[in-house]
Amino acid sequence: MKARPSVTPAMRPVPPLRAVRIAQGKGLREVARRAQIDAAQLSRVERGRGTLSVEALARLARELELRELSRLLAPYTDTDGEARR
Repeated sequence: MKARPSVTPAMRPVPPLRAVRIAQGKGLREVARRAQIDAAQLSRVERGRGTLSVEALARLARELELRELSRLLAPYTDTDGEARR
């Protein structure tokens, strides 16, 4: 049986939301503040350990300029990122 190579932190792929944020040169706290999301919660979401409401995800999508995601969420939120009732 072949031994599986050990995975080092440097070998792990960067989660997509974090990759987008880093590629834009934006810091976690800055993005969280501008999207009105707790920085710790955003960190958990980026690591796949947390979730966001539709409203918070819409604000994050706008902050990260994820136009397609913003467009997909638009029917479920108003222009301020608040849930439609």
